[in-house]
Amino acid sequence: MRFYLTCLFVLSISQLSCAQTKRHTAVSQSQSVQIIESVMQRVLPGQRGTPPSTRYSFIFVWRSSQEPKNLFWYSGSDWMSCTISKVHKTNYTAPKGNIAPWGTEYEQERIGLNNIKKGDTLELNPQSVVNAPLINPSLFKKGNIFIVYQTKNKWLYTRVKAIKRAPDLALP
Repeated sequence: MRFYLTCLFVLSISQLSCAQTKRHTAVSQSQSVQIIESVMQRVLPGQRGTPPSTRYSFIFVWRSSQEPKNLFWYSGSDWMSCTISKVHKTNYTAPKGNIAPWGTEYEQERIGLNNIKKGDTLELNPQSVVNAPLINPSLFKKGNIFIVYQTKNKWLYTRVKAIKRAPDLALP
């Protein structure tokens, strides 16, 4: 009987320890990112049966004196890792009546997260779906798009209010 009660007690304790929920990190809105331009463009493949893809680009000015440790883009359903480039405005102007090819207005310079300084103009390109950081997704309303970044131990976000749609790009 004593053995039975001991086993029952151990099993009940082990069930409680397994049922703990994940701890989510606190997130707050920040003014460290000033968004200049947000663009979405569908890429239509040249081969039949291949689905079209969508690419996004966010150009913004980094306003914080602290460099980010991580950068993600949250689309309302997926977390995506991103590549980051420092960009410089070019003097390219499209001929009258034509739409400039996407990406010709800025010259890119690949940099790492540790090279970001206050006042840099940056381009963020979401690349692939990743596992979500330990951030409660209910903090973000569906349908809104966010750039989420980490400085030291704090997670911060900036809301992207509107994304301009560029003309579809048809590959040969």
